[in-house]
Amino acid sequence: MDRGLAELMVHDQCMTDVRDQLKAPATAQFGDHQARPVGAVEGAWVETGVVDSQNSFGALVRAGYSCTATVEGEGVVVTGAVVLG
Repeated sequence: MDRGLAELMVHDQCMTDVRDQLKAPATAQFGDHQARPVGAVEGAWVETGVVDSQNSFGALVRAGYSCTATVEGEGVVVTGAVVLG
């Protein structure tokens, strides 16, 4: 798989998994992200970035996130996603 396509697919799947952890996922706005291949495992990627979203009080808050994923064939499997904050 082309590196650029893999990066886009990793980002898309990581956004989905990060949204699942937010109080108001529909308000999520992602920015300042970077996805890169890592480690000795073929297809392993890590993405880090920030996400702005509303908390349970309706206030907009910014949090960092980290996501690990594996590109397998024509798909991406997220192996971990953590919202930091």
